[in-house]
Amino acid sequence: MVTYKDFRDAGPYVGGFKSTSEMSIARHFANNVQGLERNSLQLGGQPFDTDVACQLAVQLTALPRVPVFLLFHDADEDLPAQSTILFRKDAASYLDMECIAMVASCLSVWLQGG
Repeated sequence: MVTYKDFRDAGPYVGGFKSTSEMSIARHFANNVQGLERNSLQLGGQPFDTDVACQLAVQLTALPRVPVFLLFHDADEDLPAQSTILFRKDAASYLDMECIAMVASCLSVWLQGG
C-alpha cells in the first residue's frame, strides 16, 4: 500500500488531495470514530488488520481492482484527528492521478453522508 503522494505523477495534486479527502474526513469524524466506522460499513467497507497504530482501519472498494484503505487516528489531548488514505501500488495502472484523487474525494463526501 502507498499514500497518494507516493505515486510518481501525483505532485501537482497532493495538496488538494490532502485537504479535500484526508483532512476533511479527519475534521468531520474527530471524536466520532463510531460514526466513521458505521458509515464505512454502510458503504461496504471491511475492517482490516494493520501494524499501524490507529483506532480504525477499513478497506473499501472504490472501483473493481482499486481498493481504498482508510486509517483513522482520533484526536487526543496532544494531536488533532488524522486520516490516511492508502492505495495499492498498482492503482496507477488503472487510473490517472486526477481520477485517483477524485476517488478519494468522492469517498470523503460519501463517508460524511453526502
